[in-house]
Amino acid sequence: MAQWNRDWSDDPVLPAPTRARPGSHEKIAVLRARLERGEALHHPKDERQAIHHIPHTPMPALSA
Repeated sequence: MAQWNRDWSDDPVLPAPTRARPGSHEKIAVLRARLERGEALHHPKDERQAIHHIPHTPMPALSA
């Protein structure tokens, strides 16, 4: 269960900013850790440039 500020307010603690890019495995781990610590999930100075995925191209069929 998440822990809250020492003054028991409903406002979560503002975390340190991260350079982990949105959509990365690293950012997901950062968000999970923030949630477990009861921190706000986002910081205004978090990295905002998302990872752009290359569209999936189907493999050509193998010929016999």
